[in-house]
Amino acid sequence: ANRLNKQIDMANASMQNKFINTAYSLEKNMDNELSREFKKAMDDMTLGKSLNESLDDLKTRIPSDTINNIILNLMESNIYGNNMIESLNRELDYISDKIILEAKGKINKMPIKISIVSVLIFIPLLMLIIIGPLIIKVIESLNTVNF
Repeated sequence: ANRLNKQIDMANASMQNKFINTAYSLEKNMDNELSREFKKAMDDMTLGKSLNESLDDLKTRIPSDTINNIILNLMESNIYGNNMIESLNRELDYISDKIILEAKGKINKMPIKISIVSVLIFIPLLMLIIIGPLIIKVIESLNTVNF
């Protein structure tokens, strides 16, 4: 049992080191608020927090549901010993599919908006073209009756 605990601890330390190395390489390539938050989580780990504790703190600091889902996937990968990179790749695939579906949804709503515009602009013009000569004849006939 003691040997198994040591192996689990070594696996957790290995995952934490992989996370730290990946996050540091990302931080070197990107400098924005999100990367600084991940760097703060890494600094928390170097100060003694576990990966799950620092990710949980990171989750409370970031208000985005999408980012929090990614952090939750990282935490679950750490707990269950799954590959974090595969988990992140699946999450990124899900996010890109979600963006594509949102764009398709907006595209599908465009014909409805175009129809509304055409009804508001073209139908009154068409009615004016069709009924216009009749209105002119009625006005002319009223003018001839009054004189």
